[in-house]
Amino acid sequence: MKSTNWSPTVAVLVACGVSQAFADSATADATTDSAAPMVEEMMVLASYTPMENATDIERQNSEIIDAVDADQLAKFGDSNVASAVKRVAGVSVQDGKYAVVRGLDGRYISSTLNGTLMPTTDPLRRDVQMDLFPANILGGIEIQKSYSAAMPGSTTGGSVGMKTKGLPDEMVFKLSGSLGYNLDVTGNDIVTYEGSGSDWLTYDDGLRDVPAEVENTFQGTDGSVNIETCDFDDPACTITYAESARLAQQFPVIYNVDRESASPDWGVGLSHGNRFDQSFGSLGYYLALGLSNSTSARQDAMKDDPDVVSSYERSTKTSKLNGYLVFGLEDNADGEWLSKTIWLRQAEDTTKLESGYATYEDTVFDQAVLRWSEREFFSEQLSGKHYFFSSHELEWQAGISNTGMYEPDRRTWRILGGNFAPSATERRFSDLNEDGVDVGVSYLMPVDFSTSVSTSFKLGYLYSSKDRDWVQSRYSFVPGRNGAPADRATDVETQLSTENLENQRYRLVKRTDNQDTFQADSEINAVYFNTETLIASNITLVAGLRQETFEQNIFYPNGSNKSGADEPSVDESNLLPAISLNYAVDDNWQVRVSASQTVSYPGIIEKSDASLFDPDTDELIIGNANLEVSEIDNFDLRGEFYFEDGGSVSLALFSKQIAKPVEKAVTDGSGTSADGYTFRNAVSADLLGLELDFNKVLLETSSIALDLGGNVSVIESEVELDEDSIRLEGEGANGRDLQGQSPLLANIHFGIEHHATQQQLNILLNYFDDKIHRVVRGANSNIIEKGRMSLDMNYRLTFSNESEFKIKLENILDEKTEYQFEDSGKAIESYSNGAEISMSYSYTF
Repeated sequence: MKSTNWSPTVAVLVACGVSQAFADSATADATTDSAAPMVEEMMVLASYTPMENATDIERQNSEIIDAVDADQLAKFGDSNVASAVKRVAGVSVQDGKYAVVRGLDGRYISSTLNGTLMPTTDPLRRDVQMDLFPANILGGIEIQKSYSAAMPGSTTGGSVGMKTKGLPDEMVFKLSGSLGYNLDVTGNDIVTYEGSGSDWLTYDDGLRDVPAEVENTFQGTDGSVNIETCDFDDPACTITYAESARLAQQFPVIYNVDRESASPDWGVGLSHGNRFDQSFGSLGYYLALGLSNSTSARQDAMKDDPDVVSSYERSTKTSKLNGYLVFGLEDNADGEWLSKTIWLRQAEDTTKLESGYATYEDTVFDQAVLRWSEREFFSEQLSGKHYFFSSHELEWQAGISNTGMYEPDRRTWRILGGNFAPSATERRFSDLNEDGVDVGVSYLMPVDFSTSVSTSFKLGYLYSSKDRDWVQSRYSFVPGRNGAPADRATDVETQLSTENLENQRYRLVKRTDNQDTFQADSEINAVYFNTETLIASNITLVAGLRQETFEQNIFYPNGSNKSGADEPSVDESNLLPAISLNYAVDDNWQVRVSASQTVSYPGIIEKSDASLFDPDTDELIIGNANLEVSEIDNFDLRGEFYFEDGGSVSLALFSKQIAKPVEKAVTDGSGTSADGYTFRNAVSADLLGLELDFNKVLLETSSIALDLGGNVSVIESEVELDEDSIRLEGEGANGRDLQGQSPLLANIHFGIEHHATQQQLNILLNYFDDKIHRVVRGANSNIIEKGRMSLDMNYRLTFSNESEFKIKLENILDEKTEYQFEDSGKAIESYSNGAEISMSYSYTF
């Protein structure tokens, strides 16, 4: 049950007041006979429940946890989860979206939202795209580093637990607005193309949809094959050249890259909530809505690799629309019933124009990518917490979710040697949809065996299912019945003009492969038993066992699996133990040690028979149906010291031994297939890491406070490769680092606060070291992403009515993103993003 907590400050004031009361009473007794004036005093005692802060969460939890609380989210000024988690020791972010915890990527990480397993909006990965979740709906983030039986079995690197805001304590009504300016982008010309009128609302208005007649005509009668075009005098002809040319005219003729002045970033938001006390408890609700638009562009972008030498321009216009609603009841028995509805949308409109020299074709080229993508997340979660027999606790949760990534009309074109290359022009349409169902329940029963030993027993069950559909179709152009125009040196819109299509200079063909469309499902059933025993008030022993079954299937409606469509791609059952011991040396010192076993399942695409293209890079991806499940042994040791006046310092040592780790690997092929990548099980991988984390109030007076925090993580890894991988990567590759793992990560935070005027200034520094971006063939060394440092500053002024004014400077150093060959240090791609300044104001009614 909830316990009444007393603020140290309140306790001191109460103690002083009581002491003074006794002193005054004694003085009064001594002077009663002397007619001294009597002084009447009144003392008020009140309970105080402090807000849940990161230090308390880390200190009181029985597992090894790093937390970011709501106050820190406001201090740091991070706009989404991806920006916030990189402040945590041992955590980095890949591609601005995906968390890497202790050197391990998404296949070794579980992500939860209010305790429910998260789906993904990426058709090729299991990772949760953290940038989709805005900070304004978050109540905090907890990253559990040590495994416990209540967590999913794939929690090896850690579990990223996001908690959304709960019921407010009182009426809340806030309006907010923001403006942003990129010093190198805003107001300058950027590449773009003609979009739809509703792009700023995250929705395409239908301009980019595949024409219905085109899709219906080119789909085979059996729903599984493409119909080829043929000459009109062929008696077996289904689609004539003339019909193909007519259908091609239904696509909007929008290919050319234009230029426009980059608009400033902006955003608006509203939040409102209230609580109503009733005889049976408290009813409450909280609603938040937000809409924002931003523009980014790469500066001085270049490529210089064995395939091309080029420069390019790339701009992205991002729109975000989100809504959040929580309502529920907190009853008089300290139980709660909550409903949380989350709806998030993010659209990205990307234009890329590249010019250079193609080595393989031995000619100059110009090429472009016009890409629009919509990502959406919807979730409805019901949860409850109830108490029985004074101390027994029942928790339950049930949720449904839907995620999607819609990418209509992704256009690419190429001009080689000054001439339009029709076969390299493509219009691609893809649609991902995933439905999820999650149910969980646990029952906690405490038992006191003696005055010095007490134990709690927890029994829990989890069910999670995900059903995914991905549909993709690709269209291209080839010379028509009358041949391509003699002059192909004009722009793409002129080449594919209505006139040229009517004259059958070009015709439309469908390039979709059977495996461009798939259906997949996964299911987790888990039962766990956990015990937590407190011995002599300073030793806590936690032991648990989890029985987890995992099944994953993938099917191709347009063509069967090579391995047999009726066979699950993964069917595993594992018994996973976890044990930890916490020893409180005294009120300030605490030592934790834990050991566990976890697993890592191959992803849907990784384990499939598919050969498809990465939607971001157009690289060929080749699945590997022979991938095996990885098994991991984990060990953690952490010492913690808590300062009397707040703050802490901790030192952690961890190691992980991974049997058969899955890695992105080079393909065993030649020609164009050698340019793609596949997945392989290495023999083993070992990780050893050290994390130092600290935060301390350096100075606090009645008018000013200074605080300093930060963390440093040093991680070493070594991969043992099999013979095939050594053959492809080269003899020197055996013993290399894990792909995507930085050997050094660091954060520093310095804050200053002026109490009287309620002003805060926070300076944040983040650094990650070089890491393997991509493993390549032995002829060339691996490609690494160069380490870089980022510096942000966040200023906040709070007014008497809790309204706020903020100024944020981001990416002040503007260090280049750079990829190099590991051995030579030669830069093969680099660009910068520019420094940004933003201002926001929120008015509280």
